Amino acid sequence: MLVSEMVTNELRAQQEDQTRWMYVSREQQPGSALTKEVIETREGMLSRIIVEDHHPLTSRQQQQQYQHLQHVIQNPSELKKQKKEQEHDKQREQQLLAMMADGFLYEYEGNEGKH
Repeated sequence: MLVSEMVTNELRAQQEDQTRWMYVSREQQPGSALTKEVIETREGMLSRIIVEDHHPLTSRQQQQQYQHLQHVIQNPSELKKQKKEQEHDKQREQQLLAMMADGFLYEYEGNEGKH
């Protein structure tokens, strides 16, 4: 089935992907908003808050974020713990994706356009 092939290809691509990204992440919750700069490394993801509740961080808050990054970098056990949590999340994501093929009923609707 086409969906099964798509899921299999996507899971394979995720496992083989060695790409690392640097990006900005925005998290919005009722009453708060955070903007983070995220860097993916082979050892795990590093992030720091750059905007809180739509306001740039103060010098003191920036210093605290810098100290937090230094702590994580200088303590491999902390980074290892974070990586383990990230791997667990990735496994759950892959399990959910794998269930897509069997979790829904798909019907072929035909082709669109001229061939």
